[in-house]
Amino acid sequence: MAAAANNNSARGHLLHVGFTVPLNELILENEALERELSHLDFRYNIYSAVLFYKTSNQDALYDWFEQRKRSARTGYLRAFYSNKKGETIIEMDVDGKQFYLIASTATSKPPVEMKKDISRGLFGERKLFSERIPITCFPYKYDANAGFIECEAFTTFKNEQKPKKGALQLKQDEKTVDT
Repeated sequence: MAAAANNNSARGHLLHVGFTVPLNELILENEALERELSHLDFRYNIYSAVLFYKTSNQDALYDWFEQRKRSARTGYLRAFYSNKKGETIIEMDVDGKQFYLIASTATSKPPVEMKKDISRGLFGERKLFSERIPITCFPYKYDANAGFIECEAFTTFKNEQKPKKGALQLKQDEKTVDT
């Protein structure tokens, strides 16, 4: 038992694990995303916490991430909620389970509290997208000391996106010069 405790302390203290979704990158290549979400100002880190340290032990959090860290998943966006403060939560299905993405928020409220706010109706009415939108999502873990730790697949995805972003920016700059 003492060895397990020492092993957990050496690994750090995970606060939550879940999926991160690079909507800022994906919206550039996905017409449905652009149509449905272009009016939103996304935060840099868009994520959905799946397991929390308050309701799961550290081994469960580590195991969840370890099982998924090498691959991306396909999720489906179904609807979103927005409140008067400009905070937006997006409803997403991954592996047949429903999650909420914290897409834009002016508060640093914990994810579990934001889920409770949706249940209480504090985010207004549920607005359905015209269709389920497939998106790529990546596992992450959030450590108390190290912050967000991305999976290998997300690092690969970001490296692949750099040239695409550069080419897109060049096109936009050319359009600006032409007008």
